[in-house]
Amino acid sequence: MASLLERFETQLAEGTDSALLRLSIAQQLSAATRFDEAIVHLQRALVLNPLYTAVWLALGQAFEKSGDPARAIETYKSGIETAKKNGDKQAERQMGVYLNRLLKAGQAGS
Repeated sequence: MASLLERFETQLAEGTDSALLRLSIAQQLSAATRFDEAIVHLQRALVLNPLYTAVWLALGQAFEKSGDPARAIETYKSGIETAKKNGDKQAERQMGVYLNRLLKAGQAGS
């Protein structure tokens, strides 16, 4: 039986492409600590749908876990702005928590 990641990748190879599919692939890759690959899919998801706040959050987390706090900070900031535009208070708060934690830790400049 194919893994969930393999099934998602098969869908992509067969021509199905969407921000949701890319997010799903990235989540599976992140769970396998394959953050660089996850980042590629998340960046493509934002090309497909730049207003998808869950992707902004996942991308920030992937940058953070891959050891790039500066890019995580910038991603969270962009994601927060997107969430504000969408009226997505939950995503705005959640990314704000991650952003503030990184800023307080002095990982990178604001």
